[in-house]
Amino acid sequence: MSAGGKKSLYELTNSDTIIKNSDIYEITNEITTQHTNVLNVINIVPYLNTVKNKIEIEPVSIPMQIWNEMKKSSFFIFHKDSDFRKHCTTIKNNNHFNNFILCIIMISSVQLVIDTPDLNPDGQISFIIFWLDKTYTLIFCIEMTVKMIALDAF
Repeated sequence: MSAGGKKSLYELTNSDTIIKNSDIYEITNEITTQHTNVLNVINIVPYLNTVKNKIEIEPVSIPMQIWNEMKKSSFFIFHKDSDFRKHCTTIKNNNHFNNFILCIIMISSVQLVIDTPDLNPDGQISFIIFWLDKTYTLIFCIEMTVKMIALDAF
């Protein structure tokens, strides 16, 4: 046994002991302090594989009631009964919103045809295309966020 009554890495790998999460820090500390050169690291790889197979992951203790409530919310923030989430659902289901997004997609596609490498980078058309790209990106990000909140993402 090593100092303090704790088992060393070699003793842990040669016994049937299950390694708890609290022991992992001490094992990694032992590895970094005792095995600093390349040859020692190469020699310790088989021991690490044995230790990996013995680690018992301790479950995170989140009360089930809290977890079930979190699962009912979008992004773990917006509950089903949240006014903001209800507004997002209304917007997502609105035909005008969906038609607007389809029009933006079509206009963006036409813009891709217009935007060619032959355009003058300092010209007015390039300037307009640059800012239209930024606008389309903003609109699509807003659409994505609204739909993810409405459709219960995460």
